[in-house]
Amino acid sequence: MKCPNCGMNDSIEIRPKSFSCTSEGCGFALWKNSLEKLGKAELSDTEATALIAGEKIELKGLTSKAGKKFDCRGELEKWISDDQSKIRWSVKLLFESVKLAPAPAAAVETESADETETETEDTDQY
Repeated sequence: MKCPNCGMNDSIEIRPKSFSCTSEGCGFALWKNSLEKLGKAELSDTEATALIAGEKIELKGLTSKAGKKFDCRGELEKWISDDQSKIRWSVKLLFESVKLAPAPAAAVETESADETETETEDTDQY
């Protein structure tokens, strides 16, 4: 696997608590428990491999601070401290907007507007 930080091929090693780069001085690490606060025990090897390769992954059954379950997608995100001294990698949550079908209430309003127009036309005729 190619490291997203230093670019070295075959340098990502699966360790007990992380997926880390073995290249000297690189410092890349994606912690397996990155999503623990959201109710996901650990990132699987498959999920981590996809994230490190630059792909988005499906995350299902996460839990918000309010205790509500939700699904979303995730991608690898590089975080750099303000003073540029620290670099950290994490999973960024992506919430894609969902297009909703038009509400039936809109059709009812249109019908009501047509009836109003008809009533107005009838009134104008007398």
